[in-house]
This record gives sequence, C-alpha cells and structure tokens, in this order.
Amino acid sequence: MVPYFIKQPSEIYPIAFNYAGQLPGGVTISSGTLSARNASTGADASALVLDSTAAAIDGVNVVARVKSGVAGIDYQLNFLVYLSDASVLEDNMVMRVASY
Repeated sequence: MVPYFIKQPSEIYPIAFNYAGQLPGGVTISSGTLSARNASTGADASALVLDSTAAAIDGVNVVARVKSGVAGIDYQLNFLVYLSDASVLEDNMVMRVASY
C-alpha cells in the first residue's frame, strides 16, 4: 500500500522521506526531485501542490514543501533520489486534500 497523508487546502508545510535503511554503507544522498500528479486524471499538478520540484537533503532525509491542492482531490507524489554511487531510489506517496 502506498503511504498517504491528509492536508487542508490552505496548509503549507514540509514532508520528508527517510532513507536511513536504504542507503548502502558509505553512500550518501546527492540530490532529489519531486513531482505531483492528479491521481484521478494523471495531469501534472506539481506547480499547484509543490513549492519546488527540487527536494532539500537533510542527512538521510529528502524534504519537500507541499501547498494548496483542490479539496477532495488526491495527488500522487513521486520522489526520485540520486545517490553518490549513481544509484537512483524512487518512492511514492499520496496527498489527500481534505474536503471537509
């Protein structure tokens, strides 16, 4: 099951994926990117729900800020994480924008 979280349309805050258990010894996170799609239509929603498509790196955490969104819509967030050994990790998360 893909992890998810629920936010209100007006909220803006950071989210993070922790990669501590996925990094081989001596390998670090070089960079990360993030994209967002409307889960129902597949339309790109990155500009609507992300402050930036470039993620910040904080040790073993990849951090991004979410914002806005349309009430009642789910957004598929896709993290691509680039490692110092040229490996790439990918994770997905669903952001549900509350309709109440």
